[in-house]
Amino acid sequence: MPREVPSLTAVSPKYASITARLTALAERENELNAEKLKEMQAIANWGQTADQNQQSRVEDIVAGKPFERRSTVYQETQARLADIEEERQLAREAQHQLQIDRAQEYQRASRLVCAAFADEHRALAERFYGQLAAAAATRVEIGLLQLDIERSGASSSFLLDVGVDLLDGSMDRTSAMAQELRKGVRLGFLRAGAVPAELR
Repeated sequence: MPREVPSLTAVSPKYASITARLTALAERENELNAEKLKEMQAIANWGQTADQNQQSRVEDIVAGKPFERRSTVYQETQARLADIEEERQLAREAQHQLQIDRAQEYQRASRLVCAAFADEHRALAERFYGQLAAAAATRVEIGLLQLDIERSGASSSFLLDVGVDLLDGSMDRTSAMAQELRKGVRLGFLRAGAVPAELR
């Protein structure tokens, strides 16, 4: 049966809020990018007709028409582009700060989620180290049997060396198994007496 693990957003409303704000800022940046592209296209189009507008204005003056102030569309477009760029820069700084806040809140919320399962984890870890210690003790017994055979002058190579690839040397205090067992004792998941004397 799958266990019910609370989501980070359920455990931490702050994490949910930061994530929502980051999403909103990303959407706003997309809107600003689209608007910037539109404004840049307007400037490109204005450049193509600028010479025609200039000639037309000269012709109007020649024809005696009163002077008319040039359209401020270009200046307004440039001002809007500057505003867009400023807003984008501020949004990026805000996103950077929010990402830092989210990383910190992620750590805090993850700690809360893990705390809900601390008892279950401890029970599993104790079971793991207990079974590892039992396997290590059996592995030591196999090693002692092989040693007794070797001491008698016979070769123990005709007995299968059970678990050697998985559990390293049977009586090697520097083996990964021995180190893991000592780690289990250090972490409080295993009694020191449960570790075979040959591996302590």
